Amino acid sequence: MATNNKYSLVEQVISQIARSFRQDDIMAVSATTMCALAGAILAQRLYAPGIVIHREALGRTAHLSNMKLPYEPSSAPQESIETYLDNERVWELVFGGRWNIFMQPIQIDKYGNTNLSLVGDKVKPKVVFVGSRGFPDNTVNCDRTYFVVTDHSMKVFVEKVDFISGLGHGKVRTVLGIKIGAPHLVFSNLGVFDFDEDTGHMRIKSINSGVGLGDIIKNTGFELIVPEDVAETPHPSEEELRLIRDEIDPLGVSRLDFAKGEVYTRIKEQIQKGQRQNSN
Repeated sequence: MATNNKYSLVEQVISQIARSFRQDDIMAVSATTMCALAGAILAQRLYAPGIVIHREALGRTAHLSNMKLPYEPSSAPQESIETYLDNERVWELVFGGRWNIFMQPIQIDKYGNTNLSLVGDKVKPKVVFVGSRGFPDNTVNCDRTYFVVTDHSMKVFVEKVDFISGLGHGKVRTVLGIKIGAPHLVFSNLGVFDFDEDTGHMRIKSINSGVGLGDIIKNTGFELIVPEDVAETPHPSEEELRLIRDEIDPLGVSRLDFAKGEVYTRIKEQIQKGQRQNSN
């Protein structure tokens, strides 16, 4: 998980997520991953001071600020709750294009169509997941949609998704006149990806530290647009690292997003014991 002796992969991803926000953004929603939530919190501190984070809190929907990990989705600390919202207000924000949301698909194709429903034949699928949930609404109503993939592989980055839960770029969006909600960026453990303005085709924006171009190509099930000069993903600043380690995620809860097997178990035990993370 380490990239070098100064920062980790997780910290690099959190930094890039935080920097993707704009100064005038007002809303952030992290649907699943802890690294996206940590990135939104970091953005609040440094890049988009006006944003509020939309999450469930004490069984209700709320806007949160001044948050810290570890965080239980239904038990946000009272001091982080700015205001509660009813369902009418929530949908008003969704349909008004005020959300910037981070989601985690089980499949994504070269145009950013995403799947959260099933793998295999629609009649007799191999695996059934939670269903499309907010993907259909978010990808046609949000200001910007982002995707986080913690295990970049050909199983996730596929030529054609088995079920379209969220709409990507392409003809359908053009024909229907849908102007917002298209995938903006994809953050994975291997790199950061955007989409070509003319074709809507996924493009390598930058490659994470310690990763080679070949690693991305062999783990992607379709042909990516590769710029002539592929940049390395920028490293976190000293101030970003200080905030992540000392104030936002001192126990390194976000490391669990990228961990598997014995490593996942070891990190979880460290967190449960309250042991602070190191940079590796």
